[in-house]
Amino acid sequence: MIGSLKSNDENCEFVFNWIFPSHLEMFTQIIDQLLSGAPYNVINTYLKFLYLLIWQNPENKSSSQKKIQIPTHSANGIILFNLISNVLKSTFKYATEIQILKEADVYEGKMKTIKYSLLIFSEIMSNDKIMFEAFQFYGNHLVVNLISSYMSLVQSIDIDYLFTLPKLSNALLQSFSAISKYHLSSVISVGSTFVDFLFDIIYKYLCNVDDKISQNAIDTSKDIC
Repeated sequence: MIGSLKSNDENCEFVFNWIFPSHLEMFTQIIDQLLSGAPYNVINTYLKFLYLLIWQNPENKSSSQKKIQIPTHSANGIILFNLISNVLKSTFKYATEIQILKEADVYEGKMKTIKYSLLIFSEIMSNDKIMFEAFQFYGNHLVVNLISSYMSLVQSIDIDYLFTLPKLSNALLQSFSAISKYHLSSVISVGSTFVDFLFDIIYKYLCNVDDKISQNAIDTSKDIC
């Protein structure tokens, strides 16, 4: 199934249309069972599948076509967010609280889980087919609650260790970009001090020798400003 999602846009669209929404609801309901005792590699494979399922960047970089086609103003966008946010809140809580005794298991058991969670978060929070304004209009706190869980996770990460893991540090930067570009007012409403935290971390990114990562950090800081 993961191979189908990675192969081409047609396969991705077929798989997404087959699994969403009814099958995806069943698929997302098992997250708490997985987190309560499944092997680390099973949890990470589950999250990787979910990320590839909602990943919006086409394999063909010359194409502007999105992998997931959700009609504008469709309730499907809100349904998708509800399902994915439930997975993320459970996973964020798990990754924030888990204590791993064996140092050799830290990456597979925690950091890799955080990486996929942040990638999923970035995709769902930057999906322009989801009517995020509707949550605020109807007094639904789902978006704010998810951002709050995300903030708790990010502030619990050992940032120095994170910078030794390029894929994870890039996933964190992508999540910064998503919330600063689309949800900064919600972030401030949850905790304005988190903005200061963002700037501190972005400064570390700016000092990174990787030009692409540094440029992404500059773009993110512009969104915050």
